[in-house]
Parts: sequence; C-alpha cells; structure tokens
Amino acid sequence: MESETEWERLLKPFDLEELRRSFISITPFQLNKLLQLPLDVPTSMELFQWAGSQKGYRHTFDVYYTLVDKIGTVNDFKTIDRLLLQMKKEGVSFQESIFIMIMRHYGKAGLPGQSTR
Repeated sequence: MESETEWERLLKPFDLEELRRSFISITPFQLNKLLQLPLDVPTSMELFQWAGSQKGYRHTFDVYYTLVDKIGTVNDFKTIDRLLLQMKKEGVSFQESIFIMIMRHYGKAGLPGQSTR
C-alpha cells in the first residue's frame, strides 16, 4: 500500500528489527504505548528486554503494569513472578493496583488460591 504512514508501515507486520532501527532510543512512555498495542507476548517481552538494555534506561511502574497485565491474559504466571522479582531488584515501587490486577488474572484462570502466594 503506497499511502501507508511510517507508523503503519512499521507496526503492521510488528517487525521488531525494523522497529528497533527506527528508534535511536526509547523512553518508558513510548515503550508503555507500544506494549498497549495488540502485540503478542513474545514480541512484547522482546521489546521490554531490548528497552531495558539501553544505557540510562529504567523501566517504570507503568511499563511493568502494562506488561504484567498482558502476560496475565495468557495465564503465564511464572513470567509474572519473574517480572515482580525484577521490579523488586530494580527498586521499582510496588503499588496496590498491580496486585489487584494479578489477583483478577488468577481468578479468571480458575486459580484464586494461588493469587495469595
């Protein structure tokens, strides 16, 4: 399609390599907006890891919240556990909203008892 905008061209196939080349660096705000797009979980995790490897970059609570929510929709609770440990290690302040959201995902998955661990 000749009339595609630059963003449509970049995001239509969700080509991560093309997206990486398009940014000199990415901010947490930009990453959060990208993670809110209908990207699959592996692509979202790649973006998260790539952004985290940038010099001077630090993930924010909002980035973690968006990613944990996305991962919760596919019931990948082991990855959520790893992200919570990473948040703690990086010194990102926990907020009640992330725990409530995780408990909802456990409940939807039919595992309400697991949410307390």
